[in-house]
Amino acid sequence: MITYVDTSMLIKLLIDEAGTAEAAAIWDEPDVLATVRVAHVEARAALAAAQRQRRISPAVFRSAVTGLEMLWSQLSVVEIDDDLMRLAGDLATTHGLRGYDAVHLAAAHLVGADVFSSADRRLCESASSAGFHVANPIEAADPFE
Repeated sequence: MITYVDTSMLIKLLIDEAGTAEAAAIWDEPDVLATVRVAHVEARAALAAAQRQRRISPAVFRSAVTGLEMLWSQLSVVEIDDDLMRLAGDLATTHGLRGYDAVHLAAAHLVGADVFSSADRRLCESASSAGFHVANPIEAADPFE
């Protein structure tokens, strides 16, 4: 089974917040975990923003960056190419998604994911309507049952 994880899922695993325990359970379930290359940059930017806004300390930031590298080594990473770009554009139009949300959904399609995991409710709704089982750590329903 392949589970696609977006950036919001990675952040749940890196910073102790609502949904962290559920995200860890989702992470531990599949045979393959996948994400798109840009998720790394999105995660680093989100962590830096959390530090600037003083939601996390510098020590937590450093630990989270190290944790990101550990998580990244466990992921099958989808590259952005012309096929993904065009599919993302179509999905953005069809589902009214923001650019990188459409990229995540397109990457999940191209990698053949069974489950789409995100803490973004709107993106989860789009993934569900696109035929994915959805795992949202904030609204933890078990897609593996």
